[in-house]
Amino acid sequence: MMKSSSDKMLLFEVSGADEAEDFFRECAALGGKRRIRVGLLESPFIQMPDDPALPRAETLRDVLAGEEPGPVEGNSGRIILLSLRRMNRILEISTGDLLAVAEGGVLFRNLAAAVEKENLYFPFAPELPRADATLAEIIMDGAISRFEGSYGRLREYLLSLELVTPRGTRIHTGSRSIKDVSGYELAGFITGAGGRCGMISRAMLRLLPLPAVRSLYAAEGDPDRLREIAGRLKRALNPASLALFTGRAASAAASAIGGAGEPAGLLLLEHHPSPRGADPGSLPDDVLPDTGRDCTLSRIDLTFEAMLERLIIRALEGAAAEEILHISFDERPEPAGKNWILSWVTLFPGRVNVLSEFERRKGKIVIKDEGLLEELASRRIDPLLSRMRVEIVRNRGGTIDRLRISESDLHGFKGDRDSVQSATPAGFAQVDGLREGILEVFDPGEMMLP
Repeated sequence: MMKSSSDKMLLFEVSGADEAEDFFRECAALGGKRRIRVGLLESPFIQMPDDPALPRAETLRDVLAGEEPGPVEGNSGRIILLSLRRMNRILEISTGDLLAVAEGGVLFRNLAAAVEKENLYFPFAPELPRADATLAEIIMDGAISRFEGSYGRLREYLLSLELVTPRGTRIHTGSRSIKDVSGYELAGFITGAGGRCGMISRAMLRLLPLPAVRSLYAAEGDPDRLREIAGRLKRALNPASLALFTGRAASAAASAIGGAGEPAGLLLLEHHPSPRGADPGSLPDDVLPDTGRDCTLSRIDLTFEAMLERLIIRALEGAAAEEILHISFDERPEPAGKNWILSWVTLFPGRVNVLSEFERRKGKIVIKDEGLLEELASRRIDPLLSRMRVEIVRNRGGTIDRLRISESDLHGFKGDRDSVQSATPAGFAQVDGLREGILEVFDPGEMMLP
């Protein structure tokens, strides 16, 4: 997480991979001779200052002006925030090969819209969506999709990546062929690395034909009954996603989609039928009970992303907090804590989502709910390398702003609350070592801010 003041920062927007190579080579040549660090603005772990009017650097000489030689110590020295904003071109959309090529700085929503104009589809829906997320940001984050149970994971749709390393070397991975298996499988190391391996300048994505219809349906009823119905819907429809809300979350989700009352459970179904696929409104009774008995079904004129944004905004208002944590992890029996704000489960794949209050203590994020804290600590996993995601969410003028939290920023206290508990997986060193053996990695202590 960015902790330095904005008066020490310069924003440098690179225009392409060539300029990025030259920039990194100059930085590498300096080594420890100047108090300079570089952070990728699109990294999920970098937080922009509240004041967006940062001074801009056109060249590295702008950064060196007025800086005395000397090594970086702690958070000292000038920081360059490297941005991909100008690298926002969609270079190719091939209807014949079912692929798209785009620069890393293109907004994901713009890429998705351009692809759909060609009747193609990139089947990815970030579990923790952001309106301003770029393609490089999603890849660096290793974002988890709500559609994994139906379409598969993000990595399966990355055909090729172009990366500029911290030493100014350009690396290409993969090819236009889905069946390419030659050489190192570098995309797996780059995806989810938070930008530590370098700057993603270009990506080639595998596409699918555009679904005939994309619909959101809601069913209210008893939670156990809804779980049973969800299993039937999964077998009959293979829906894009299913999410189950219970208790307070069911009432909040019902309100977010414009419903009334306080249902015990609410099931949301995202469906992408093929031209010949079944529609939930015409399913036989053995799949979905008749409406008006123990379950009701209705089509919702709203996207899941819009519903989730409303839900989180109302959670922030209800907690009277400027920011809360959104934590998600692979489903187990839900934790025993009761002090979180809301929780829900996405089915197929099974993921638990929790909105919880926290406090800042000595620069660390401290979860208030001890039951949730114990559950996370019991997993002994690092959010960077695992499928657990922890993000701070804020309401910025009616839109949600997110910042992903790394393991070094997330701590909790248990017992006498005097000892800090930290979870680092045994395999971290091996994975990190393997990365370093293949790619030149940013050194967070010298140049790169993770």
